[in-house]
Amino acid sequence: MSAPTEKWENLLTPAVMQGKFISASLYITAYDLLKESIVGRIRSFYMVGFEENGEIVDERYEKIVASRNRSILYASLDWLRENEVIDESDCKAFERIRKTRNLMAHELLAIVTVDRESDHIARFEELFSLLKKSKSGG
Repeated sequence: MSAPTEKWENLLTPAVMQGKFISASLYITAYDLLKESIVGRIRSFYMVGFEENGEIVDERYEKIVASRNRSILYASLDWLRENEVIDESDCKAFERIRKTRNLMAHELLAIVTVDRESDHIARFEELFSLLKKSKSGG
């Protein structure tokens, strides 16, 4: 834990705060893009058309993908792993990415005031690697 003086200096230095908030915002946004890519790409694969209420998704999507887990995100990750788009190390990387995202979202003030450490900058590489795999299909 840092000294109170260091916290106040960080809080009162716009360049320091701006950099921390921007990097945290970018990380959280990139995580949301990753989630949407993982779920959305598979769902669109099973999409068969549109109606006035939105997309029409083939009933096989529910049986083949969605039924794997209560969480559609984890069901989609399992489908990607089974279809060799990602492997077990990618699943472990996703868990590290998710934990870091949750820390950023729930402990942001503590992180920007130096009370809490975050490895979100180091996680960007893993996040972008998984995003690339989920977009390209492997």
